[in-house]
Formats: sequence, structure tokens, C-alpha cells
Amino acid sequence: MGIFQKIREKRALEEASLSDTLRAALLGTERISEDKAMNIPSLAACIGFIANKVAELPIKLYQEDGEETKELKDDDRIKLLNDATGDLLDVYQLKHAVVRDFLLFGAGYIYPERKRNKFVSLRYIKNNMVSVIKNADPIFKKADFVVYDKKFRDDEIIKVLRESNDGVTGVGIIEEANELLTVIYRSMIFEKYLVANGGNKKGFLKSARKMDKESMKSLTKAWEKLYSNNGNNMMVLNDGIDFKESSNTSVEMQLNENKKSNNDYVCEIFNLSPSVVSGAANDEAYTAAIKTAVMPVIRAFETALNQGLLLESERHRHYFAFDTTELLKGDILKRYQAYQIGLANNFLQTDEVRYKEDLKPLGFNFIRLGLQDVLLDPKTNTIYTPNTNQTTMFGESMKDGDLFETEERWEGQRRESNGQFGKGKKPRSAHKSEKQKNKQSKNNQEKSIDKSSKNGIIEHEGSTKSRKGKGTVKLSKKEYRKVVSEINTYYYSKYEGKRTCAHTTLWKDKYYTYRFKNYGFDDYEFTERKEKN
Repeated sequence: MGIFQKIREKRALEEASLSDTLRAALLGTERISEDKAMNIPSLAACIGFIANKVAELPIKLYQEDGEETKELKDDDRIKLLNDATGDLLDVYQLKHAVVRDFLLFGAGYIYPERKRNKFVSLRYIKNNMVSVIKNADPIFKKADFVVYDKKFRDDEIIKVLRESNDGVTGVGIIEEANELLTVIYRSMIFEKYLVANGGNKKGFLKSARKMDKESMKSLTKAWEKLYSNNGNNMMVLNDGIDFKESSNTSVEMQLNENKKSNNDYVCEIFNLSPSVVSGAANDEAYTAAIKTAVMPVIRAFETALNQGLLLESERHRHYFAFDTTELLKGDILKRYQAYQIGLANNFLQTDEVRYKEDLKPLGFNFIRLGLQDVLLDPKTNTIYTPNTNQTTMFGESMKDGDLFETEERWEGQRRESNGQFGKGKKPRSAHKSEKQKNKQSKNNQEKSIDKSSKNGIIEHEGSTKSRKGKGTVKLSKKEYRKVVSEINTYYYSKYEGKRTCAHTTLWKDKYYTYRFKNYGFDDYEFTERKEKN
């Protein structure tokens, strides 16, 4: 009983000692260093994921000219950002190092070397090599940077900042989550201590008979040698000696449970999921990680470049942007579906969509008027009907008394760069097609006149035809043709199937409402003409 009592006491003292070590780790207030932080596997993996994604993206320079956005490919700054930095670090290494400092310390610094208005190199400055001297004024802030005893103005340094409240420094992960990272690191050290001193196995050596002191001492040395020297992997037990493995202590079990939790906590700091870091995430989780963890870093980087690399005269029309096409490829379908909804519901135009995608405009912006085959150009007040291949002018762009003007179109006619149909010689087949259309139109008109004559068609002032009836109004020839042409244009969308209708339009700088009886397409009896305020 005395032996087992001593064994139990020894285990209790050992567990208490281990608990004290863990408690010291939990209560420690020491500031974790960069090297120690990067020794945490989950933290290093998160930083690597974000920094790699940003570093591999090309950077472009755009110029806005009205509604058109043009990419500038031959600019010297683009060559520095994508080809050669002019420093010992290449482009990928520079962007990776800046993002790493951004995440760890809250600020990544670049010195853009320039000669007059030309930038000749981009030089990375490690965060711990930069000292910031700020004034005490909380409103009119000023700051200078000191690098190896050399002083720089604020506008001479490119600053990629995280969680900044002064415009020159930021808050990094090490400062933001110092206690958590310290606990995780000390837990790793504690685990290493257990492995180094506790061996691969914990348990008891049980003998069938009583051993003398020399035998026990020799067995103890052999056991220690087995687990202290990786070269020895076998030991012989004789004289009825058996090994019985002990269960894990509560401290060991707690460490095993906390290891996974600590990894999850670190991923949460970076707005990442463990599956993304491990490479086992699906498309939805990957897209979410890009939006929540990578894109904020990209936006901060773009802002810093616009602030530090653009001349004062360029800032209102030029901007730098990372090309995220490949990065967001999994989200392209959703984006295009959103554009489709916007176009179908008339709150987006084709060139507006192209502008969002940094593409050149087509010069063919049309607003849909309810029918898929009727398009309105708001700039020229032109209606284009694709199914008839006709363009008509209307509204305020018309001169008094003018009829709808229709441009000639024919099958196979090419468009100019501005989206309009070009001029050219009409092919013989088009002439033949036009003759057939005219013949058909004439036949339809004759049938309409024959039908209308049975109902009392009369010729009256300025009109080609009108129905007899009480309250019939007289219109001039030009006015009549203008109103009828407009009604015909909107007939199938607004007036088909309605017996009594009203149409409002502009005539000689005034708006009039024309009430009419609808007897079918191009067959109307006007009963009232009233000026509208």
C-alpha cells in the first residue's frame, strides 16, 4: 500500500505542476513577437492564403473619360507594379511582403522613388524599420517617417493601412489578438515539453516478484534511455515485468480539445473558415472567403496606390485596380445573372453594364419600352424596332409638322463603331424585298379602304380618311399623319383590343390629347382634340 500511495502522490504532484504551467500560459501578458506568431501553423496558413491571393493578381491603371473607361497599358507605373520593381524584391515578393506587414502589424510601407514626375522604382520597407513622428494636433494631423535616420514626408511613402485612425499607422493581428496568440503559442510550447519529457508512452512497469534496488535502478535507466534517444527503439523486459499504459491526464486531454478550438479562433480573426485554409472548401465557402478576407485587403492596397502613385492632376480621372477576374471567376455567373435582371427591368443599360466591367461602350444605349422589340435611344430620341429593322424619330426632336423620319435599312447592313447603321449601297436582294413589302402594304391599304368605305369613309380637311360620326374633329394632313403614326407604333402594346382610347403627344410646341374610337390597326375615328397643360 505504501508503494501505490507514493505513486498516486507523484502523479498528483506532476499533474499540479502541469496545471501551473498551463495556468501561467493562460495568464501571461507578454507581447508575442513576429517570429513566435508565425510559428503558429494556423496563423501562418491564413496569412499565406491572403498574401498569396493578393500577390498573384495583376494591377491595372484606368482613365475615365465621361462614360468611357480606358485602360492605360504603357504607363511606367504599371510596369513597376507588374514587371520589375527596380528593387531586389520582385513584384510578387513586394506585394506579398506588404500584405504580410499589413496583417501582422497593421501597416505595409513602400517607398516610390521618383525623378521629377516619373516613378523609377518601388522599394519595400519592412514595418519594424519605420518610425512615425506625429504632431499633437488631433484635427490638423501631420506626420513624418524616419527610416535609418533618413526623414521622409508623409506624401513620400505609400501606406497600406489596417484599422487606422491617424492615416499613418494601423492595428495588426499581433496587437489586436495578442493574448489569444500568446496562449496558443505557450500551449504549443507546453505540448512540446510533454512530448520531450513525458515520452511517447506513460504508464507503469509491473513486476510479478519483488525487485532489488539495483534491478530497479537499471530498469529505470533503460527506460529513460529508450525515450530520450531516438536511436533506441526497443527494450527487453524479463523476470515477469509487464508494462501497463496509463490514461491521459486532464491537462493533456484539455490540450487536445483546445488545439482545434485555437485553430478555429485564429481563422475567425482573418474572416476565414478552416476548410478554406486547408483547401477543402466548396465554391460557396471559397467565394465567401475571398469577399470577406481578401477583397478588403485589395481595396486598402488600391487606395494606397491611388494616394501615393497618382499625380495631383490625375486623381479625379485615373485610378489603380487589381484585376480580380480570375479571383472571382466562381462568382461571375451570379454577377451576370444580376446584370440580366437589371437589363430586363430597365434600370440598367448595356453600356452601364460594360462600364461596371471596365469595358468600352458600344454607343448603342437603348431603354426598353415594355416590348422586347422596341428600343429607345435617349440621346437622339430615336426608336429602333429590330423586328422591322427601322429607326423612327419622335417627340421634341421633331420639327413642327414633320412626319416620322425612317432611315433605310436592309438585311446584312453593318453598324458603325457608335452603334448606328452605316451608309452603303443597297444590295439587289434588298430592293426586291422592299418591293414585296410595298406591294403587300398596298394590298393591305386597299383592303382597309374597301372595308372602311362600307362604314362611311369621307375625305375631310387635311386627312386621308376619317369616319363619319358625331363629334368628329378635323386635323391637318401633317398633324393627322403624325398622330396616326405614333398610335400605330404603340398600337399592339397600348391600344389593341380597346374601343375608346386617348393619345397625348407634342404638336407645334404644345401638348394635345387626342381621343379616338379604335376600329383596328390604322383605322381610327378622332372625336376630341384638347390642349393639355
